[in-house]
Amino acid sequence: MYYTTYYNSPLGRLLLVADEKGLTGVWFEGQKYFADVLNEDTVLMKKVELHSAVLN
Repeated sequence: MYYTTYYNSPLGRLLLVADEKGLTGVWFEGQKYFADVLNEDTVLMKKVELHSAVLN
């Protein structure tokens, strides 16, 4: 199972993707290969909230 959330970084909006083991992908929104390895038919994606401690 994959979990996704967006993060508004100083460089632009990022899509963060993780599984139960950890971070598996980071993409800038609109990037050429934006989330190209994710397939909505085979991947269950849920939006999750990031804790501020994780980002510091």
